[in-house]
Amino acid sequence: MDIKNRIAIIGTAIILLLLSVSYSSATVIGSSSITLNTSAISTQPGTSGIHVSYTVSLASGTTWGTTLNVVDSSYLSSKGITVSLSKSYADPPYSGTMSVSVSGTTNPGTYNVTLNATGDDPSASDAVLSLTVLAKPTSVSNSTNATSTTGTTSLSSSPTYVSTPPSTAPTTVPYSTTPANYTYDYVAVIVVVIIVVAAAILLRKRH
Repeated sequence: MDIKNRIAIIGTAIILLLLSVSYSSATVIGSSSITLNTSAISTQPGTSGIHVSYTVSLASGTTWGTTLNVVDSSYLSSKGITVSLSKSYADPPYSGTMSVSVSGTTNPGTYNVTLNATGDDPSASDAVLSLTVLAKPTSVSNSTNATSTTGTTSLSSSPTYVSTPPSTAPTTVPYSTTPANYTYDYVAVIVVVIIVVAAAILLRKRH
C-alpha cells in the first residue's frame, strides 16, 4: 500500500470519528426535569394506595431514552416503605404515577422519596417527596377501674342486668271503709226479743 492510500484511509477515519462525535453531541445528549403534583404528604402506618403523579420533561438538547429511578429505594424498603413507578423509561416528555405503601411496622417520622432521571437525558436535579408517617392514634378503653378500701371494683360501660327477687311482703287485701248496713238485722232481733218477752209475760199471767 503506497503512502497516498494510507493518508486517504487515515483521513477518512478521522472524518468519520468527528462526524460521530458531532452527531452524539447534537442528537443524544440533553437534560430533563422532573416535577411532582405534590411535594409533601402525611399518612399513618399500614396505609397503601398513596398515589403521586410525576412528569419527566426535556429541559435541553434532543429527546432520547431516559430512565426514572427511585434513588433511596433500598433504604425505604428497610423501613417498610414500598415505592413503585407506573412508567420508568421513555423519551421525554412522559408522565406516570408513583405508588407508595407504608407497612404497619413503620416508625413515625419523615422520609424522603427521591426521584432522578438517568440515560441520554439525565435530570439536572432530583425531585423529592417528603413523606411523613404519623404516630398511631391511642385507643381509649371503655372500662374504668376504681379501687376502694375493701377491694377492687370494676366499672364497665356495658349494661348490667339485675334480677330482682319477688317481694316477700304480705299481701294486703283492699277493703271498703264504708260501714256495713246492719239496720234491718238489728230491727229483726229486737222484734224477736219483744215477741219472746211478751209471750213469756202472757204465759206467766195465765199461771
